[in-house]
Parts: sequence; structure tokens; C-alpha cells
Amino acid sequence: MMSSWRKALVCFAVCWATVSAATAAPPSACGFVGDSLVPQLAMGVRRLEDDDIDELRIHDAPGGKPLATVLPLFRPYFVVETRTDSARAEWHLVQDGYTAESPLGWARGAHVHLFQSRYAYTFARRNREQLADLHDDSKESYERLLAQVNGNLQGAEETVVVNEQKGAETWEPVSIDDMVPFVELRISPEKRDRKHPDTTPTFRFGVPIENRLVHMGAVCGGPVDRELLEKRREMAAEKKGLEMVFVIDDTVSMAPFSQIVAKFIRDAGEVAEGRPTPVKMAVCSYRDGPADAADESERRVTLGDFQAVKEASDVDSLADDVEKLGHFLPAGQYANPPERMLEGLRDCLANLECERGATLFVTVLGDTGHEPKDEAKPALVADIARKIEDTGASVFFMHVGRRKTPEEMLFKEDSSAVAEAVKRLGDTEGLVVYQEAGTHNLKESLQAASEATELRRMQLRRVVERMESRTPYTAPGPKLIKAMDKRGLDRATFDERYLQYFVPSRGWLFHPTSKDAALAQPQLRELFLLAKPEQEAVGRMFDNLRDTFARGEQIDGNAVIVALADDLESASKHRLIGERM
Repeated sequence: MMSSWRKALVCFAVCWATVSAATAAPPSACGFVGDSLVPQLAMGVRRLEDDDIDELRIHDAPGGKPLATVLPLFRPYFVVETRTDSARAEWHLVQDGYTAESPLGWARGAHVHLFQSRYAYTFARRNREQLADLHDDSKESYERLLAQVNGNLQGAEETVVVNEQKGAETWEPVSIDDMVPFVELRISPEKRDRKHPDTTPTFRFGVPIENRLVHMGAVCGGPVDRELLEKRREMAAEKKGLEMVFVIDDTVSMAPFSQIVAKFIRDAGEVAEGRPTPVKMAVCSYRDGPADAADESERRVTLGDFQAVKEASDVDSLADDVEKLGHFLPAGQYANPPERMLEGLRDCLANLECERGATLFVTVLGDTGHEPKDEAKPALVADIARKIEDTGASVFFMHVGRRKTPEEMLFKEDSSAVAEAVKRLGDTEGLVVYQEAGTHNLKESLQAASEATELRRMQLRRVVERMESRTPYTAPGPKLIKAMDKRGLDRATFDERYLQYFVPSRGWLFHPTSKDAALAQPQLRELFLLAKPEQEAVGRMFDNLRDTFARGEQIDGNAVIVALADDLESASKHRLIGERM
């Protein structure tokens, strides 16, 4: 989600945006922080007290209607203008670059953080005994530091809002493609805590080390399950298309419903003609009868093959086959319910060649459940659950018929057993739904189930985006977890939903526990951030200085500044930069 700016990280400079192409019309230009040359930037964030948003929503005006455009969170945007709406809420007009042909739109002040400087802080090299931790305010930072200096490493732990994540790799801006964990929150002098200044003499053994209390905003995340992420990516692959499977009871009581399913398949074939991604359909049927039936027509389960659907006529043979179902009457004791419903579903999932990454929509249509005396029934349920978990299938049990007798209600009991088995596997993404349907609403129920499957794929992509963007370097501290609990969000839920929050915080540049100042290891690395146009202009400046030195000439400081101003104005297309510099 953030690769467009992360991959431009070079040493102590981070590319924060791309330069918009110059246009004939006057471009829209960003503002600056105060009287400085620092462009005003805003990072889209999710805050604990806000709604649970996944992207930065853009509006056509302050307080106006939302636009179709949405922007990723946790990456910076250049600010053109700031206004308030009629409710006195703050809004920021944002764009991608110093200048742009037109801004992206207005973002709510509650959903962005305005940068006040060019500094960012990342975790320093991991040759430290103690991990870094961050706090809400200066007072709590001091209390934690004093406890640790006095040998109590667990002292004042309850004040920690963000912990450095255990096991995280060292963040190297020249080699690792991940977001900056922290950005500076520069505090104006009048708002600083006079009792707890930014610098304290932590090390007192003859070597002066400035242990600054750094003001920052932490992006608080948690662990990322890489194996699960890969599986989710595969399941959410939109280009793999939709695979629809109908598992239908083939006994005589099902005849009225088979006609409706056939009509649904024909309609779905027409819809598939205009889809940009592929659609495949298959029909399987099940019935009751002896396991060793010699006659092929009396087999318990008949498996179909996937049929690629590119035009409406491609489903004709499938629909014709479904219309023929519902006329089979087993011999002898097999003529009465229940049927071999679970066996039919298991064989279908086990033997159909499903494409990895395709969205799998499975409908089981029946009026009675599986034989309760079947000793293999628990194993069937377990096999089905594992296959659902493995494929990410959405399985809808469509219960038709009277739904009155114990045999008929077995269908509902069996679907519940499958749902519970999937839940026990610890994977809630495999969806199992029980629905009652009749001749009057079966087609609508099938349509709703199909739409729910497509919606689930969109939700799965949302989970993947959260997992991909989540910073692995931080974890909620005790104080933040307590704040989350008040909102009904415990740590397990936070991790499971792959949420992350922007948290204003304080942290010490050095860890206080070392007794030897010469061996003291910094907790945080300080970075100086440059936008892409600035990188280009500064790069040319150093090239020119190197060439001047190589020729043995003296440096004209004023000429260097003028040249840098001209180069920055040229690279950024911002006509006021040269004048400001």
C-alpha cells in the first residue's frame, strides 16, 4: 500500500512524494511550516478515539460530500490550504507533491497528523539489552527513566503506551522496504513542560551524552503472521475470478427446487458475459443408496466438472443437467430420508479442481440431512471443515422443503456441525451460512449468497491491506491496552483485526540503564527527511561543490545558495521556493 514512497528511501533521506508533471495551467502549490522552507505535510492516520477507518477519505469541500477517491493511511501528503467548516472542524486540502495539476481533495483534520519538522525517529541497531518504550507525556517518561536508572527495569511500566516490538528486525532505511515507525511532533516553546525539560543528564561518569526526550508520533502496530498473509493474498486475488459450485440433492422431493436453480444458473451465465474476471460453474449431486452400487446411475455422489463461462450459452448444458435432477427414487430402505448430504459435499470439495486464489462459492441444496447412524459422519464433518479452511470457500446450506420432521431438521444440525468444526480450526475467514428457502424465495436467496461471497472477497482484500501496511516494529504498551479495553478492544482483537493506531508519544534517545556512557546504546535513530525535489536539488549542489573542490577553486557561499534555490524551484515547480530561500 505504501511502496510508492518507501522504496525511495536513501540513507538519511526519504522520498515523501512524487513530483507532478508541469502543466500549462498554474499548478496548485503546497504551503510551508511557518517561515521555514519545510513543506507542510499531513499523514493520514487512524486514532484510537476515531471511527475504524481503513483509508483517508477525501471530500470536495470542507464538510462537503465525499469523493470516490480514497488515499492510504500512514503516508504523507502535501498540504495546500487549511480551512474550518460550519461546525468549526478543521480540514486540509492535500495533494501528491510540492505542486500538482489539481489537489486530491479535502481531508478531515481528525484523520490526519500535520508534520512540524523534517525529523523522523526509527529504532536504532539491535545491539541493546533493553527495548525502547514510549509514553504519553514528559512526566511519565521521567518516572520510567528514573525507575530504570535506579535498577528497577519494570518500574512505571504502566505508563508505557507503545513498546518496541520484540523480535523485530533492525530498520535500515537503505535496505528495508518498510514505513518510518515514528514522526516528530515538534512542540512549541510555550507548550513545553518546564518541570520536565527535553534534556536530562542521564549519564554522569565523565562522558557528556545528550539524552534528549524526543517528541514523536508512533504508528503502533503488532506482529504480522507472514504465512497467513500469503494465504490471504492468494485468497483475495481478484484476477482469479469466481467459481460457483452447486451441490444438490437428487431425490424426487427436490424436483420443484431444481428448476429454480437451473433458472438461476442461466441468469448467472448472462451476468458472467460482462465480467472482467473469469467465472466457472460446476454441478454435483448426491443421493442415498448402497455404497457398493454396481449400477453407475445409483451412485451416491455424481461429480461434475468446472465449466468456464464466457457467454450465456456456456451454461446451457449445466442448467439442463440441473433440470433433470429431483427424479431419482432409491430402492428399498434407501427411499426414505435422510440422504448422504455430507458425503456429497465432502467428495465435491475433495475432487473438484478448484483454482487457488479464486473466490469459491458453494451452495448445498437439500431438504434433509446426513444419516445420523453413519459411523463416518464425524470424519466427514472434519474433512469438510479442513477443505473449507484450505480453500477459503463460502459455503451456503440452503434448506428447502417442509423443515418439520427430525430427519428434515438434520440438514440444519449438520450445517451447524460444519460451522463449529471450521470455527475450531481457528480460522473465521471460511464462511459457513445456513439459510431457509422455499420455491418463492430460493432464487433471491441464491443471489444474495452470491453477492455475499463477492463482498467477502472485498473484505478479505481489506484484511490483506491492513496486514501489508502494518508496522512490525511496535506493540501496544500497558497504558494503550487499558485505553483500548475501555472501547471493548482487547489485545487479541487488535492483533486479529490487524489494526494500527497513530499515538502521540515521548521517548528517550538513549537508554538509561548503561553504567558506562562510552558503551551507551541509543534506542532511536534520528533521520532527516527530504522530499524528492529536495533530494534532486541537494544532490546537484553536492556534485557542484565536489567539482569546485576538484578544480581547487574557493566556494562562493552566496552563489551556492542562489544555485540551490534555482534548482529546488525547478525540481519542485514551486515558484515561491527560490524567493523564500
